[in-house]
Amino acid sequence: MFAMDNIKKESGNKESTDKPKDIANIKDLDKDIAEKENKNGAKLYSVPVILWHASDSKESMGNGAIVKTAIVSEKDGKYTYYVDFNGMPFFGMYGHLWDLSVYENGLGTAKSPAKVEKDKDG
Repeated sequence: MFAMDNIKKESGNKESTDKPKDIANIKDLDKDIAEKENKNGAKLYSVPVILWHASDSKESMGNGAIVKTAIVSEKDGKYTYYVDFNGMPFFGMYGHLWDLSVYENGLGTAKSPAKVEKDKDG
């Protein structure tokens, strides 16, 4: 599982009373992450995820590898996104995510490596 801090600046009205619709029980997604973030006093949300192609308006060919629900933790106006990936078959081979970086200010800007929160071994 990867953790990405503040990858997108908040938009919208902070005073909004709309709450994200839970699409999964967060503890079912990752009990360890949920407990850690709850102990820190963070608000947790589950959000749908699609891996999008960087330059074409379509899903990435790697979209099958991303778990379709992520955990978003919010505390003191800072957001951390927990995104999980699975291996996937590709032209008779089996691959997995090797590296993940996040653009700091949009496509083409400097990149920062995502933090690996935990791997398949825990």
